[in-house]
Amino acid sequence: MALTLSDINVASSKKNKLRSIKAKEIKKESQQELLPMVKWGVTPAANSYQFTYLGSIFQVDGNQMPDVRRRVAMAKQRHGKMRHVWMSSKLHLRLKMRLYVAGVCSVMVYGSEAWTLTPAVTRLLNGANSQMLAAITKKTIREEATQ
Repeated sequence: MALTLSDINVASSKKNKLRSIKAKEIKKESQQELLPMVKWGVTPAANSYQFTYLGSIFQVDGNQMPDVRRRVAMAKQRHGKMRHVWMSSKLHLRLKMRLYVAGVCSVMVYGSEAWTLTPAVTRLLNGANSQMLAAITKKTIREEATQ
């Protein structure tokens, strides 16, 4: 498959966009040192741009995507650990689906009550779900996404 110049330009622009996003996040994190500090009694507490509380990632600007990406990655890791179940010919598809919901989906949506379902979050969750279901049902990702 030959790459065209437009394919290379699209890939390059995506890479540059990712770099600029990371640079902005680093800048926001470094600006935390300039802000006034909260004190607990007389002891100052360090300012933090991002923190983890009860297993969820919170950011000062309200961006929830790091938490969503982390939960999707954890679910994919659990899905990979259960591949022997998905590949088993001795288990019926119905049982595999029940195990998927209990073992993988529960990991992916833990803490989702605090998420705002923006189009980006929905797209990320649907895409991950389609990929994992395609491995279980032996269908294509597109078929899983449209059902």
